[in-house]
Amino acid sequence: MANGGGYGHVAIVESIVPGVSISISEMNGYRWGGGWNRVGFGTISWGEATSGMYKYIH
Repeated sequence: MANGGGYGHVAIVESIVPGVSISISEMNGYRWGGGWNRVGFGTISWGEATSGMYKYIH
């Protein structure tokens, strides 16, 4: 995530539906029932995924 200061975590893009959404898994994030030392799974809208909020390595 951009602008997260010194904090952050890594998420893995599990699947992509172009123009619709991306599905991710992430460690240590609280957004989808994860948390410290737990993996959460969720879906991000295409608009959010391409807004510049996230940085992707490929």
